[in-house]
Amino acid sequence: MTGSSSQTFAQSGALLRDRKQKTYKIIVIGDSSVGKTCLTFRFCGGHFPDRAEATIGVDFRERRIKIDNDDIILQLWDTAGQERFRRSMVQHYYRNVHAVVFVYDVTRMSSFQ
Repeated sequence: MTGSSSQTFAQSGALLRDRKQKTYKIIVIGDSSVGKTCLTFRFCGGHFPDRAEATIGVDFRERRIKIDNDDIILQLWDTAGQERFRRSMVQHYYRNVHAVVFVYDVTRMSSFQ
């Protein structure tokens, strides 16, 4: 019986080793009122918020997905669009970012700049 238990533990260990968990930090930036919060709500929760309010500082949302045999955690950092908040957080929140999503309003040329 000991042999069969060892084999089961060995098989379980192999399955756990093959399954990896990776975390990616993604920062979402853009002018105020371009839809950053709505976009992150929809992507992470599957629905748009009933009412979106201006983000103060940074909001954090997470989505877990599975690709092949890997568990992927996407951390979305929804940033404030107002310049006064953006300048103070650049150094701190932009560190160790894996991706940046730029959001803009196609009907508002100033949001491209």
